[in-house]
Amino acid sequence: MIPGVRTIVVLHANGIGDFVLALPALETLPATYPDPEIVLLGKPCHAEFLRGRPGPVDRVVVMPPSCGLTVPPNAPDDPAELSRFVTAMQRERFDLAIQRRGGGRYSNPLSLRLGARLTIGLLASDASSIDRWIPYVYNQSKIYRYLEMTALAGALPVTLEPHVVVLGRDLAESLAVLLKSDDPLVPLHPGPDAPDRRWAQETFAATGDALADAGARVVVIGTELERPLVERVLSTMGPTAEDLGGKLSRGGIVWLLSRCDLVVPNDSGSPHLAAAAGTPTACIFWCLTMMTAGIPGRRRHRPVISWQVTCISCGTDVAEGGVPAGARSWPASRWKMWLNRHSSSCGAHETVDEKDGLPVGAGSPRGHRGSGGGLRRTRWLITPAAATAPSEASRRLRAPAVEYDRAA
Repeated sequence: MIPGVRTIVVLHANGIGDFVLALPALETLPATYPDPEIVLLGKPCHAEFLRGRPGPVDRVVVMPPSCGLTVPPNAPDDPAELSRFVTAMQRERFDLAIQRRGGGRYSNPLSLRLGARLTIGLLASDASSIDRWIPYVYNQSKIYRYLEMTALAGALPVTLEPHVVVLGRDLAESLAVLLKSDDPLVPLHPGPDAPDRRWAQETFAATGDALADAGARVVVIGTELERPLVERVLSTMGPTAEDLGGKLSRGGIVWLLSRCDLVVPNDSGSPHLAAAAGTPTACIFWCLTMMTAGIPGRRRHRPVISWQVTCISCGTDVAEGGVPAGARSWPASRWKMWLNRHSSSCGAHETVDEKDGLPVGAGSPRGHRGSGGGLRRTRWLITPAAATAPSEASRRLRAPAVEYDRAA
């Protein structure tokens, strides 16, 4: 434990799924330090999702565009705006800064500029050193990676599974687009936009039809950017599937997921939100991302894993050959970027092996079929009240403030 820590800033400009995976580590901080103020430096999606939502974060500050952090490394940013942001953060006089954005090549220099008494985080071979660090190793569960990191500040785990609070406004938004029904509810999520983490849309459609035949009410969800994926799935499904693509905010999606009997997604933010809301998942993972972002526990969750390591479009073996010279010595972050660029440039659209048009277990997840063969309403479903109740006495139920004025 570090003496005199009252204010903690966390640099976590990742996606919502990564934020959910970081929740167990965030909860160690108020359990260790007496009533600290925890400030999250994040993206607009964090501000939208966390506004008024109780949890370990007290305040969200939206970061300006910053190369390698909130925008891609080759994208333009505004150095003057970033300088004003850093000056504003320095006036906060943080006691502890925690860097949780990759191996530190871009995030460590910014974390040091915040001026905290102590800076801890991740360190890759190409990153600037900080006060206390653990090595950035890509093939590690993010939940345990973040817990290892907060242990550098003397904060020990209080829970291993993330939980999110569902709000009344989430309910109102969800009911505005999806009326209540007694039929078992199963959403399909064909996103994300990254092709290396995406199953074939046609096979998603076949899975949805199989679930509908078993008695489920099937809906297809996705962000506005994922509309083409949603439409492709719907175009090859039966007429009963419902289109919710781009119609719900992340909060509305959380309530929808909390009402479901099962969620069938790709590896994206939705399976982590569903799991944190207490809903079973049958998530489709690529073998490498299963190591880093797999959902812990098998009482409610059944991962379907692809072991394919060759590009389905051009045949390149990304595990053994066909990669640039010297790639084996790259930092893990650069290696992942190359995989994503390769998948996009050669036109790859799916990576998961298929058998008879369905992944093993996706059409009939164990524990969700009754003796008559129809999809029954599972006893695994946790009510909203139970799903949102704090699991630890140390959990603080304070809604965070959100700051958009980055220059103030």
